[in-house]
Amino acid sequence: MENVEQRITQLCEQLNLHAYRYYSLDDPVVSDKEYDQLMQELRQLEADNSLLVTLDSPTQRDGAPPLSQFEKVVHSIPMTSLGNAFDDDDMRDWRLRITHLLLEEVPIGWVVEPKFDGLAVALTYDNGVLVCGATRGDGTEGEDVTANLLQEAGLHYHLLVTDCLHAGRVLINDYSATNPYPSAEAINLPRNSRDLKDYLRK
Repeated sequence: MENVEQRITQLCEQLNLHAYRYYSLDDPVVSDKEYDQLMQELRQLEADNSLLVTLDSPTQRDGAPPLSQFEKVVHSIPMTSLGNAFDDDDMRDWRLRITHLLLEEVPIGWVVEPKFDGLAVALTYDNGVLVCGATRGDGTEGEDVTANLLQEAGLHYHLLVTDCLHAGRVLINDYSATNPYPSAEAINLPRNSRDLKDYLRK
């Protein structure tokens, strides 16, 4: 048990550091796959040793706290992140969980598409007018990026509804078009479109 507790503590420290570097510094040092593997190991250890789960564990939250340079926005509905499946067993377990949520047995169809990354945002409309755009942050509290989002040409500023809340993602179609210095190593620019979404929100 002592070795398990030590490993859980070690994983929590590593994941907290990686989350801070990714969400706050925009400077990750591990790949998404490596991060997900560490998180999966921690989830499994906590599932097998429930008494060792702490409230500040990385498994108990999504994202990271809002950055200090932005006004904070409290989400009216928590914004959670998607889960992961790494092999056939994970997919079968996920399908079983879905079928258990249904009130009756019905045929289930699936749509599969390439995974894409983007900046998760919540858009709040009041009387059909966009009044606030916020990042996910830690899932409970995000960053007010309304002014930045208003620069997006594809964003709808008015809707034919009264009050509503939309959750979605800000995507970048052509990363190369946003980087005027693709070969300038001395300039601290994002390395890919995943990092660029956080770079541009600032």
